[in-house]
Amino acid sequence: MKKIVGAIAVIGLLLSSMFLHSVMGGSRAEKEAPAAMEHKGEMEEHPGKMGFLHHAMEELEEHTEKVFHAIIHGKFTELGEPARAVAGVAVSLKGTKPHNKLESIETYEGFIGALVDVSAKFERTVNEGDPVGITRSFGKVIEVCVACHANFRN
Repeated sequence: MKKIVGAIAVIGLLLSSMFLHSVMGGSRAEKEAPAAMEHKGEMEEHPGKMGFLHHAMEELEEHTEKVFHAIIHGKFTELGEPARAVAGVAVSLKGTKPHNKLESIETYEGFIGALVDVSAKFERTVNEGDPVGITRSFGKVIEVCVACHANFRN
């Protein structure tokens, strides 16, 4: 029980308002993906072609909030849809570019690849139904998000 409470506390810290204003997207995001891949990055193209990335972050915020609340309230059986959505948003981010630091595009792509991997694992863990495993796996999703934002968020 202490492990679950500790994991939930860590997730709560990671889901602070700073993080929650910068997460990712799905259906509309997938439609806008080509424009997001064409831009030169950097802020001079903001907000036009950066809209995909912004929308993706908003969608990820919405889905991760659902996950967080379900975990906090012990409603692990309600995680299927938001887990699938998080994994889908992660995949939709492949091929996008960050707002800035384009000289570090390989690092950004590495974060996106890691997000795809940990999100898929999170979805599998949700399907297995182990509350401790779910909480830990979700923590890994958040860790990747925070690490990417520490490097690329303005």
